Amino acid sequence: MQFDAELLLLAMAPVFLACIGWEAWHVSRTRPAGRLYSWRDTLCNASLALMQQAADKLAWLAIIPVYASFYEQYRIHTWPATWLSFVVPPLIMRSTRSA
Repeated sequence: MQFDAELLLLAMAPVFLACIGWEAWHVSRTRPAGRLYSWRDTLCNASLALMQQAADKLAWLAIIPVYASFYEQYRIHTWPATWLSFVVPPLIMRSTRSA
């Protein structure tokens, strides 16, 4: 099974929101005179973090089918996964870069 960092970030979103809320609550109770930021700032930070996660998931849902479609219809050649497939492409890239 492969580790997926995106799923970890998604699963940790409630913890992240709880930490933001606790920080705002703690600062408002311990330093009411020197308020660093307001509850409005806290809600803005939390909503921006959630929107970023949602936009990332929506982008992947849009990009992956397009990529898969182009891969299936327009690929020129499929190399088998052998030792040559790991040696030849870097050599080709090196030879074209030095030209």
